[in-house]
Amino acid sequence: MSAEQIAAQPYDYRGIVGSLQYLVRGTRPDIANAVRELSKFLSCYNRTHCDAARRVLKYFKWTSTYGLFLDGKTSDVTYKVYTDASFACQPKERKSITGYVIQMAGTSVSWCSSKQESVSLSTAEAELIALSEGAKESEWLWHLLGEMGFPQVPVQVWCDTNAAISIVKNPGDHKASWEPYKHIEIRYLITRDLVELGRLKIAYRATTEMTADILTKALPTKQFLKLREKLGVRDLELYPST
Repeated sequence: MSAEQIAAQPYDYRGIVGSLQYLVRGTRPDIANAVRELSKFLSCYNRTHCDAARRVLKYFKWTSTYGLFLDGKTSDVTYKVYTDASFACQPKERKSITGYVIQMAGTSVSWCSSKQESVSLSTAEAELIALSEGAKESEWLWHLLGEMGFPQVPVQVWCDTNAAISIVKNPGDHKASWEPYKHIEIRYLITRDLVELGRLKIAYRATTEMTADILTKALPTKQFLKLREKLGVRDLELYPST
């Protein structure tokens, strides 16, 4: 589609995606994966992409009263990190998707759904990249809360791939495998250093219970609704303010 044809389209695809991005950044992490996919075609969209955007709009219409729920009763100012990756799921370029979510006081406070910059050679490699992204965001929040007078205990980080966890916890067993790949070595060294400093502790969480999974791929309805609840996205009309 030429630039002239795009400009002549009555359907404001770019405007709609921009509005959806605003919602994702605010209170709707449940649509982050869908909006990330739509955002790839801002300069080359066609009827298929417009139809996909309409589906997201319909979903939002059905859930227009939904948002992140904070009950105001939780006094614990600590947080947890969930990281996940969808390996080589992008057609043609075969890049993986990173997803992470940080939760505090029973709801999500930071999240990300993004395409990885490099092609991963394995699930473990993709998960290491996701772990490092979650770790970097955790560091920012660690220092922010510390400056506000809320020092943190070692932060619990959940990952659904034992291979990635093993690489971080036992780097000596895998050093030869990653030394030729500087960009991957840096990723796991960042995470490992934070573990050794006592700022992070990493443990396994099954994929079916991995909250960040909703940020990396399209899911069956039942699983999507389950993880949406775990994100803290709920119908706010069911929780009237007091």
